[in-house]
Amino acid sequence: MLAKGGLTLSQAEALTLGSDEAQRSILEEIERGCEASAEDIRATVLDDRPTVALAIFPVVQYTGTITTDIFAEDETSYFDDAEQFMALQKGAVAELVKHHEASAAWPCCSDAGESGF
Repeated sequence: MLAKGGLTLSQAEALTLGSDEAQRSILEEIERGCEASAEDIRATVLDDRPTVALAIFPVVQYTGTITTDIFAEDETSYFDDAEQFMALQKGAVAELVKHHEASAAWPCCSDAGESGF
C-alpha cells in the first residue's frame, strides 16, 4: 500500500507500533477512505500506554512486553501491560511514602485529624 501511494511513510512508521491485528484493521479503514494521520494511528495503536520514562520502579521488575517507537524523534518505549505498570508504580509510591515518613522532620499529615492541624 505504501508503494502504491495509498499510505504515507509516516503512517507506515506509526503502524509498526501496532499488533498485526491492529495494523490490518487500520489499513482496512484507510482502504475504505477513512482519513488517518500518522498521529491518529499512533494514538490508536498505543492506546494511552505509559512510557518507560514514567516508571519510578526498577524497570527490570516489569515482566511484560515493551513496544519501542524507533521512528520517534526521541526513541520512546511503552509498557504494553498498563495494569502491571500501575501495580508496580503504586508499589513504588508506597515505598517512597514509607521512606519519607521515616525520615520526615515534621509530624506526618497523612492521617487526617491526628496531626492537630
